[in-house]
Amino acid sequence: MEENKKSKRFYAVAFLVSTSYIWLLILGAYSMGIPQYNNLLYGILLMTAFTFIFTIPILYIGIPLVYIGLALVLLRIFSVKRMLSYYALSWVVLWITLQAPLLIYGHHEKNYIFKEQVEKQQIVEKVKAAVEKKNGPIKITDMFKDSMLDWNESAGSPAHPKLNIRYELVNCDKGKEKQISGYSCTSTIETYYKDKKWIVDLDSKENANAMNILKNNQKAEEKEKKESLSAEEDTLIRNRAELKAVEYLKEDFNLNLTIVKQTFNKNTNSNNKANPLSYKVHEAIFNGYLNEDPQKDVTVRVEYDPNTKKYFIHMYKFEMSDESDKEIEKQVELKKAKTN
Repeated sequence: MEENKKSKRFYAVAFLVSTSYIWLLILGAYSMGIPQYNNLLYGILLMTAFTFIFTIPILYIGIPLVYIGLALVLLRIFSVKRMLSYYALSWVVLWITLQAPLLIYGHHEKNYIFKEQVEKQQIVEKVKAAVEKKNGPIKITDMFKDSMLDWNESAGSPAHPKLNIRYELVNCDKGKEKQISGYSCTSTIETYYKDKKWIVDLDSKENANAMNILKNNQKAEEKEKKESLSAEEDTLIRNRAELKAVEYLKEDFNLNLTIVKQTFNKNTNSNNKANPLSYKVHEAIFNGYLNEDPQKDVTVRVEYDPNTKKYFIHMYKFEMSDESDKEIEKQVELKKAKTN
């Protein structure tokens, strides 16, 4: 009787040892999450679809049988029948181990072994559905947690108070992101952890832009279209800005401007202190020198306000040489002397 018990224990241990590769697969599945693991296996099967005739006999039959056979030989209990039995039993164990939690989850969600992963997936699906309803198809590109206990202690868990879900619009012209101010193909929805579950407030101030990305892009395009210049307007503004720059130096400082380089920036921030930070203007930048003297280099900036149709001219000392600065100061003093 005692020998029989020992024999059963021995064969049980033999099974565990000879099929240890299965337990490694199971541990990998549980650490990664069974749904993700199944997706990974499915992906591998798709990638090896054209080599099934080689991969299935070698990877799924040949290598496991050799492994089990060697283990049984070392344990001195080898037989073809036992090797095949252990092989078949190992796949049954693997299938049960991977499928049972999913079946349990289907009926007992709250007791699911991967509760945290499921809850996270549920909030992601909820966010995806809500965003797609207002903005069209999206693709979830990233998820990252923020541990900010210091300022979010009342709302979140100590470990992970926030989960940021980053997405990308499927039907989006990425080229416009660089061309149009305020246009974006990606955004992030913020969720937070409270009462032991992930919660999302889709109407919050933090999620307002992310929930209305399509509408914001349409507004950005309309604004760009409204502020864009025709070829005739572009040429006219450039020419007038150049004339204004030359007149400014001649009339205010009695100096001639020789223009070497001209740059034209559309819809840029205004340098006029009277304008708010968000105010957009067109700016012509003229690099040159005074009175045909290359030592006296200077930069003159001329802004064109599309709303008031007026020009604003200014220079910065850090954008001119010391010689130019001295020459301008000299002309200012001469002008004062004449006035007095």
